[in-house]
Amino acid sequence: METTIAAISTAMSASGIGIIRISGENAMDVISRIYRSKGGKKKIKEVPTHTIHYGYIYDGEELIDEVLVMIMHAPRTFTGEVYMLCREFWIQC
Repeated sequence: METTIAAISTAMSASGIGIIRISGENAMDVISRIYRSKGGKKKIKEVPTHTIHYGYIYDGEELIDEVLVMIMHAPRTFTGEVYMLCREFWIQC
């Protein structure tokens, strides 16, 4: 069983951006629950691999931040994992 993880990928210091990586078997489910496109109609699970999408991250109905989400499907990822269900997301806040 593969684990889904979320990890901060930028240094813990004052900066203009923060990058969070979400990867693993359920990564698509995680990102689809928190991401909303600008118009609210884009389904992030249906976008092509290696694309970047502008939108917002929500916690329930509370707007958290404006983001760019980069979708990368295995096996063409930074980790090179070959699991078909593996997904990687880089969320730039």
